[in-house]
Amino acid sequence: MRKGWYIIVGVLLLALALRLYQLDGQSLWFDEGYAVYEAKQEGLGGVMGATLEKSEGTPPLYFFMLHYWIKLFDDGLFAMRLLSAIFSALAVGVLFLFAREVAGRKVAFLSSLMMALSMTHLVYAQEIRPYALLSLMVLLSSYFYVRLLKTRKGAGYISATTLMLYTHYLGFFVFLVQVLYALWRKKLRPLPYQLSAGLLSIPSLVIFIKQLSFNQAEFQSALTVKLGLPAYLGQLGLVLFVMPFAGLVVLGWYLWKKRITKIKDSWFFVGCILIMAAYLLLLPRLMSSVFLTRYSHFLFPFAYVVFAYLFLRMKKPMLKKALAVVYIALVVVTLASYYLADDRKEQWTEAVGLVEGELQDNDIVVLIDSDSRFIWEYYQQKEYTVLPIRGKLGEDHSRHIQLLKQHEGRIWFVFSHGYVAQPLYEEELGRVRQKEFSKEFNGIEIVRYS
Repeated sequence: MRKGWYIIVGVLLLALALRLYQLDGQSLWFDEGYAVYEAKQEGLGGVMGATLEKSEGTPPLYFFMLHYWIKLFDDGLFAMRLLSAIFSALAVGVLFLFAREVAGRKVAFLSSLMMALSMTHLVYAQEIRPYALLSLMVLLSSYFYVRLLKTRKGAGYISATTLMLYTHYLGFFVFLVQVLYALWRKKLRPLPYQLSAGLLSIPSLVIFIKQLSFNQAEFQSALTVKLGLPAYLGQLGLVLFVMPFAGLVVLGWYLWKKRITKIKDSWFFVGCILIMAAYLLLLPRLMSSVFLTRYSHFLFPFAYVVFAYLFLRMKKPMLKKALAVVYIALVVVTLASYYLADDRKEQWTEAVGLVEGELQDNDIVVLIDSDSRFIWEYYQQKEYTVLPIRGKLGEDHSRHIQLLKQHEGRIWFVFSHGYVAQPLYEEELGRVRQKEFSKEFNGIEIVRYS
């Protein structure tokens, strides 16, 4: 028994060490900059107001926590990313508890080790966004749910599930699976606790509706213009992420009618989660690989449990050893490629340093797109004029172009996120000014006109 605890403590320490290594080795990138902007608002009211602005699409819990985290420590890159690293390491421990309930200690040890070594989870453990917290809360909610099927203690489930629903809206998919599972298997015990968690989470739905009203048009444009989806799919906008609810309801009703019940409760719940994961994995493939991992990686731990269970039940020793060797090789290659890459995130540190190192009096810095000003301000060390401009076609750029043509000093353009207005500015400014310098960083292009 004591040896087992030594093993899991060792796995947790390994997970934490991997997540702390090079934690501040990469610059802030766009989404992190926006999270820092939200968390550094004055008071919780200011944080809430920032989450209701355009570009944000998650509930406020993580930003509240980051707000007080910055107050307790500081806004250094290591300190701010440390919060996600801790959440991710704790999630490894909670996966051990969940897997032990479902499949026993051996499966729990192996699946938690797989999560500790997963490059996918490492990526989001080193990011100032709610994804590591989401993984933790999904696993906590699932652990307490499996426990609730065996006991009458529901306080842990209500707390974990409510926090999950205030962390990210994708948590509602997990919650829906839990509710449908209880109805399907005629498990009435969890329903009052699920009702409590649902009622406590109503304000999160109100926030979602407000954010949806802000982001729907912008998201529709991104789907059709940037990602090239057909117009009829692009018009769905954020509703694309709500569609799994309807699909799960239909699937649950069908299986309930068929009375499929001859499966162990805990494994049946894992199966339902994985069905939902498959749906979420299929849907984002229509858009981009970023969506594929970002909005589904919190479900990967359930697959680790299944893989660990199947691996330990294998009867052929040679095949077992071969798979172990292949897995170890994959871990080594993926972790090495992750840590050795020097351009995993947008290189804002280098971009700001370049501009400020060559800045002259009366120079102006033009940021396209405007939301990158949050990152620029974070790294800015000198006083000079910064003009943020929304970098999308359809905006009124004529006023900005005229202003820049009349500017007497040099103009530094900072193009990021591939916004399509870049050729427009280069064409118009090229008629009256000389392009004398350009340099590309990962995700950023610097252009200077004299």
